[in-house]
Amino acid sequence: MRKEKLWNWIISISYLSIISIMTFPLMLHLETGLPGDLGDPLLNVWILGWETKALTQKPWEVFHPPIFFPHRYTIGFSENLFGFLPVAMPFALAWGNPVLGYNAAFVFAFWISCMGVYKLLYKLTRHRAAAFVVGILFAFAPYRWAQLGHLHILSYGWIAFALATVVGYAENPSRRRLFDVALSSFLAIMLSLHTALFGLLSLGAYVLTLWRVRVLKPAELPRLLATEALVLAISLPFLYPHLLASPTIAADRLPQLAAGAEVKLTDFLAAAPHLKLLGPLTEPFRTLSKSNCEVQLYPGLIVAILALIGAFGSEGNLIKATKLTALALIAVGLAVTLGVGLYVKFLRVVGPHSLLLLPLYIVSPVRALGRWMILTWVGMGILAGFGLRKIVDKATNQTAKSVLILGIALLGILEGWVAPLPISTITPLKELPEVYHWLARQPGDFAILELPVFYPLYADETRRMYAGLLHGKKLITGYSGVIPRDVKDLVEVLRDFPSPQAISEIARRGSQGLRYVLVDISLPFPEFNRRFSEGLCGLQNDPCLRFVARFGQVYVFEVTTFPGTERFEPDFYRETEVKFGDVAVLRGYGTGVTGEGDLFVVLDWEAGHKPFQGYSATVQAFDAEGRMLAQVDRPPLVEPFTQCWRPGARVRDIRVLKLSSAKPGDVARVGVAIYKWPSLEHLPIFTDKGLYPYRFFWLKGRRL
Repeated sequence: MRKEKLWNWIISISYLSIISIMTFPLMLHLETGLPGDLGDPLLNVWILGWETKALTQKPWEVFHPPIFFPHRYTIGFSENLFGFLPVAMPFALAWGNPVLGYNAAFVFAFWISCMGVYKLLYKLTRHRAAAFVVGILFAFAPYRWAQLGHLHILSYGWIAFALATVVGYAENPSRRRLFDVALSSFLAIMLSLHTALFGLLSLGAYVLTLWRVRVLKPAELPRLLATEALVLAISLPFLYPHLLASPTIAADRLPQLAAGAEVKLTDFLAAAPHLKLLGPLTEPFRTLSKSNCEVQLYPGLIVAILALIGAFGSEGNLIKATKLTALALIAVGLAVTLGVGLYVKFLRVVGPHSLLLLPLYIVSPVRALGRWMILTWVGMGILAGFGLRKIVDKATNQTAKSVLILGIALLGILEGWVAPLPISTITPLKELPEVYHWLARQPGDFAILELPVFYPLYADETRRMYAGLLHGKKLITGYSGVIPRDVKDLVEVLRDFPSPQAISEIARRGSQGLRYVLVDISLPFPEFNRRFSEGLCGLQNDPCLRFVARFGQVYVFEVTTFPGTERFEPDFYRETEVKFGDVAVLRGYGTGVTGEGDLFVVLDWEAGHKPFQGYSATVQAFDAEGRMLAQVDRPPLVEPFTQCWRPGARVRDIRVLKLSSAKPGDVARVGVAIYKWPSLEHLPIFTDKGLYPYRFFWLKGRRL
């Protein structure tokens, strides 16, 4: 037992060393780099980061990630990855870096693929070297690199772990080994819905085959089935969000599948472009589309040859049952992926795509038919172990065996060689733009909307979701495996911001909890940026959006329909016509009291013929004895609206007079004046009666 544990440590460390070489230079960028692009990998960073944050702060909110507000149970629109948390969470918490947590999970996905196949094949063949090598071939097979950004798919290596526990239980049933089967099944479900679906199908097929050939005692079958039923029952709370989202998922995916998501035979000759040897060689067979990774199905020549060799021959019922199961998995994966359809003249005899898959997709997470090849890869990996052992056993001496094993391992590694792995750089949370730090400092629970929207909602949204791990606010949009229909409709409207329809929709969302709108004009959206620049002056007077701050090229507006937001609706308003030199005309004013008890003044200006540069407008409040209680000095328009001051333009100017210890009732008079800077010379004031006799125009109203 002690010797076996030592071997496990040696094998485990060896695999980690090989992983660090195959994924080079990831180990040099664990805190700031992501393998692949910033689409799905960054989405998974956000998922693991959100779950880590929620479980340590508000565990009851873990099923409600803050995207697609006001939707709830939004974790169900994608994979939950709960099974990776024991690996990712400690790193994320210790270093305060969710990227590091994701990279730990990414390495773990390759490690479990290596170790899972090694454990299973060593149990079956008792040939350590063959099991070790096939673990490498399985983990770094060309197909897996096509799914580089899909952590939930890379986790299917755990299926071999689960099958190994079934072998252990079948050979020597015990409570401990039954618990191992249950735990491995539960972790398969927790790792990803893909691993859950394909893992349980593989387990079910293996258990039934072992029972059929009498490796598994008849009395043990009900016990295993009852255990798996219990595991499913325990897992249901974790699957509940996905079950809720199933109608949305089905509505999104079934039309595509019903129309036929074709996988061509040539797709089995297409490998991922970042494979250094096979990428260029298989380029003619690759499909040029957004989802081409789903049809890069080249299995690896070495694994395929070994699997073919291993499929023949049998050494007892256990091996026979294992090979039958592997062949069944290969057949099912191929049949579902390709679709068994017969054509008789012009009549198509419908295959499993319609009879089996469409009903299954109502609750299935599998968005592409090519992913059903996971069953085929698992089956081929198992048979490859038997094939390699058969080849090695035919060698006449130890030297020949070693050369064979080493040569096959190197050929397999060469097929799957991808180093240097494409790495995308991501900014650490603490170094994100200041606007996100500002949001983090804003108190309260509210949602934000970032514009321009990406249409369709592609993976660029993941950067904004990642920033959400810093500021902690809810997002109106987002990115996931499925986008809710109403969010897609909203994005259509918001594309034309600042159109009246877009602002109206924002106002409606404000009453539901949307507080801030962030407009980033640094993004390469020339049409949006032009439309925003042209509509900026209209936003200055818009009653639904109030400019709050500017951070570089990011404008922040507050939605006035957000509950509790100060609307600055005066309780008294008077129209007037008061000229301040040639600079401005006061067309109306009003007063009111803020929720905090301060006096506010609304001034409606009309721009005169003279530019406002070099002038400032002052609003001052006095008590009955002439003591000044508050003062606000600034131009009627400040950045970013200064260019909107054009002759005849109407501008609404709101001033809040902070009264400190005084109360609104203490204010006896409020005066308005415009003076030249820096001389402080007041402009003459003219009313309909001629020259006004005072330096200030004194406002009149209920409180004054």
